[in-house]
Amino acid sequence: MKVLQLYQPEERISLPKEDAWVVDLRRGVFAVADGVHLRLGIEYQGKGVEYRSAKYPNPSPAGALSQMFCNSFLKFARRESIQKAFSSANRSVSHFNKKRKKGETFSTAEAYYAATGAFGWIKKDALAWGNICDASVSIIDKNGKMAFWQTDHHHHNEFDPILSSYSGLDQTYMLRTVFRNALSPKGKKLGYGVITGEPAAELYVHFGKKRLRHGDLVVFASDGFEAFFKEVSFRKALLTLDRRVIEGAIKKIQQKHSRIANFLSERTLVAVRWD
Repeated sequence: MKVLQLYQPEERISLPKEDAWVVDLRRGVFAVADGVHLRLGIEYQGKGVEYRSAKYPNPSPAGALSQMFCNSFLKFARRESIQKAFSSANRSVSHFNKKRKKGETFSTAEAYYAATGAFGWIKKDALAWGNICDASVSIIDKNGKMAFWQTDHHHHNEFDPILSSYSGLDQTYMLRTVFRNALSPKGKKLGYGVITGEPAAELYVHFGKKRLRHGDLVVFASDGFEAFFKEVSFRKALLTLDRRVIEGAIKKIQQKHSRIANFLSERTLVAVRWD
C-alpha cells in the first residue's frame, strides 16, 4: 500500500483548522474527520454591542473533537471491529459536550460541538469502511473511474418544509439541536447524524465491505473535496499520489469554476493505493 495525506485550509476567510486525520499504514487503519463549523449564536456567543464581531473560537473545539475522534478510532480499531471502534471513539469525545446545555442554545450558545467522519481499515484485498454524514469513502479504479462512492446527505424526516418559514439562524438552531442525532422512542431515525459523543449518533453510521482490485485507490475525505471528485482530471491526478500533480489539478479546477464556494472550503483526504 502507498498513501498520501492532503490538507488544504479554508480559502475565503481565515479560520482555525477543524479537519483531522490519522494514518497507520502498518496496520492499515485510516480516518478523516471534519469538525462542524461553529455558528455565532448557536455554538459560541458574543455580548452586547460586540455580538456581531465576536471572535471565532481559536483553537476550534470542533477541530479538537475531530482530532480526538480520529486518535481514538485509531487506538480502538487496532483491537476491535470497525463498528465497536466507531462507538468507542464517538463516546470518547463526549466530554466536549458534557457541560453544554443543548436545549438552551438561544440563551447560552451551547449547541453540541460535532464532526463528520470517514474511516476504515484495509487488510489484504479487503476494505472495511464506515462513514457518518457528508464525509466520504470512495474507490477510484486504475482508469480514474469512481468505482464506489459513499457519503450521506440524507435527512430521515422531511423537515425542510417545516424550516422554510424560519430565519437562517433559527433553521440552523433546530437542525443542530432538535434534528441532530434525533431518534423516536422506538429508536427510529428522525433527523441526521454526526459525531457528538451521544450514543444516538451510532445509529446513523453506515458500514460496509468492498473487495479491492489491483490499482484501486481508496480515499477517505471531508466534504470539502466532494465537488472535486466529480472532475475526471482530479481523480486521475489523485491516482499519481504526487502532491504537486494533485495540487496543480486543484488550481486548474478552481480556475475553471471561477473559484466558487464549493471549491474553496477546508478539505482533507487520505488516499491509499492497493497494489
